[in-house]
Amino acid sequence: MNQINLKLVKNEHLSSITRQVEELSRLLRNAEKNEKKLILDKQNQWFITRAGENIIRLQGKIATLKNEIDSINSGENMSKINELFEQRVSKQRRDNIDFKRKRQKKIEETQEEKVVLTGFYEDQKAINKDNRDLKFQAKKAYYHFKRTDQRFPEHLRKKLKTMTNNRGYIYNSITYYGELPENECEPVLLFERQRDGTLLTHEYTDDEYIVHSKPKDGRQSVIKREKIVHKAPEMARKMKVRKAPEKKQFHKKFHKKFHKKYGNTETCVQKRAPERVSNPDPSLLEMLKEEETVVIMEQSAAPTPGASTSRKAPASRKEPASLPEFLRKNLRNMSKNRGYIYNGVRFYGEMPENEYEPILLFERQRDGTLLTHEYTNYEYIVHSKPKNGRQSVIKREKIEQTEMTRRMKVREVVGKYKKRNKP
Repeated sequence: MNQINLKLVKNEHLSSITRQVEELSRLLRNAEKNEKKLILDKQNQWFITRAGENIIRLQGKIATLKNEIDSINSGENMSKINELFEQRVSKQRRDNIDFKRKRQKKIEETQEEKVVLTGFYEDQKAINKDNRDLKFQAKKAYYHFKRTDQRFPEHLRKKLKTMTNNRGYIYNSITYYGELPENECEPVLLFERQRDGTLLTHEYTDDEYIVHSKPKDGRQSVIKREKIVHKAPEMARKMKVRKAPEKKQFHKKFHKKFHKKYGNTETCVQKRAPERVSNPDPSLLEMLKEEETVVIMEQSAAPTPGASTSRKAPASRKEPASLPEFLRKNLRNMSKNRGYIYNGVRFYGEMPENEYEPILLFERQRDGTLLTHEYTNYEYIVHSKPKNGRQSVIKREKIEQTEMTRRMKVREVVGKYKKRNKP
């Protein structure tokens, strides 16, 4: 085995030396031709001398290589062959070690990929199974809906035509809503009649789900009450609060004059109120005309331009003369839920209010920072944008809800599916 390897190394070394001799012989022939041409052309002696030196150098190299070939063939110069053999063996060992290491690494990577692919195929198989189940359930639900709709009682269908959209019936697990526009001041009420005659009323308020049960021969009671957690609170249905009837207010001057003439004001108002409406006292009317007092102050329903339409943000005061003209022009094209804060005074737009957007008030500070005050249904947020920077939130507070709190409306979804105000 070693002799074969030595012979192989010897032959490879002799082949490389032979190729070198052939290349040098070719260069020697070209150098001799070049020298003859220089002599014939009678060139400078320096070039001819250089060409001769090049020929002598190439002849010396060729002779040295031929002597080395003769010594190797005769077996005298075996030390170099042994050295080349050892280098060849060490290189082969390194190559074998690298090959085994790379092969082991590839096997490990293949196993890891197999584990990953196995998990991927299992997950994909489960996903495909879920998709098939969903399609089957959808077809089954649609078949159930068609069959239930055909058996839906006609007298209930007639009632739906006179019901608002926030009321309806649950029949065989299918929900039917009224066809009239919804009453935004009332909760969602769904009625369900069970087989034993019990009437269930499902009530959905802003944040609560209540089930009322009324047996056939019994009283109604609450059997279930749960808190509703909205995944998207901004898209949830919000009930509007009915405004309480405005109380009649009496002027201070009227109370003073009335107290002087009739004594206690409260008792006199209770006694004289019916007479003031049906049969007013002439002396009292003359007294009010002379003093030019107003008995009843009626609040106007239409808001004045520049005034606030929300209890969250106070109304603006009288516009000072220092308000820039370009801001005044902007206010004419702004809705009433947008405006500016200038020198601590609030100014609101003159256009009709957009009930689907929050209140936005812009304030420019002296250092050029733009503050945006945002009032939503539940939060007061202040956005800050420096002159050469990005906008960020610097303040966020919760707003307490009251009956007079302004509530933003939710935009209706426009598409091929009919909107149903289901909670």
